Amino acid sequence: MQVNVPLPIKYLGVDYAAGAQTISDSIALELLLLGLATRVAPLPLGWDKGLAANLAAIGVTTKTMWASGALFWIPAGDGGANGLLFSGGGTGNFTLSAAVVSGFTIPQGWVYLTANAGGLSNPAGWYYFTMSDDTNGKIYTTTYDSTSGVVPVFPAAPVEMAFTSATRLTSTTSEIQMFQTPFDFASQVGINGSIEVLESLYGNVLSSTKNLRIRAGSYQLHELAPTTSPQSEALAAITNAGSLAKQLITRWAASVGNSPSPTLSNNYRAANLAAETTLNFSLRVAATTDHVAAVVRKITATYGG
Repeated sequence: MQVNVPLPIKYLGVDYAAGAQTISDSIALELLLLGLATRVAPLPLGWDKGLAANLAAIGVTTKTMWASGALFWIPAGDGGANGLLFSGGGTGNFTLSAAVVSGFTIPQGWVYLTANAGGLSNPAGWYYFTMSDDTNGKIYTTTYDSTSGVVPVFPAAPVEMAFTSATRLTSTTSEIQMFQTPFDFASQVGINGSIEVLESLYGNVLSSTKNLRIRAGSYQLHELAPTTSPQSEALAAITNAGSLAKQLITRWAASVGNSPSPTLSNNYRAANLAAETTLNFSLRVAATTDHVAAVVRKITATYGG
């Protein structure tokens, strides 16, 4: 396995120089678990097959599958008077017709641009951005591949985009994947285990729906779906009920700990997790006059055999 060793170390009597190293899988995993090395590429699916059960036998049952403060944002843009306006002139600058919400001054994150935004002939995708206040910011050339399976890395020396047209963004109402993380549901969750997702959602207060969705492959497991009160912190739990094909889910459009409800809302699902290899997260707006942004802070898997 290839890993990166930040500083020279000696482990089990062997010296490892700083930099990328190709090390036996068993030693590489020990260095990763000890925090002495980092991944160069995503670990292959099934690298820990059997590990969850072995750890459970000694009382260790929960594993962190994702931890990040990266914000993903689909901005409003109706091609007219509303949303994100490119300054043009060969810069990456933009202005919003109104703040997403007061105080939305994001230090850094990833913004979704549709193809040919600002006359630049760019492909659609997630681009690195910063904001100087809650209505002004800058977009850079660094992109994030939402299918990579790794946590996004913020660039140390970003290069700004060179938008040529001072035009309004025409955004999208399609569901857009933020990221995915590899999962071996059998070995990492088990037939009675749980996945817990800690997430934050932001948006403007127009009455159309903003969605943050969780899918196993293409099968939808949970979603947040606020309208006029989108600023929220949520915890969603997905628990297998004696089978990899039967789940008990936190009520849709709700969080663990919400007020009791007289009805169910997709609390029981039947995703065949044995056939899936990723957990996918996506955003969607119902109208291009709406913003939606989210941070998936942490995903944990608790094994239950």
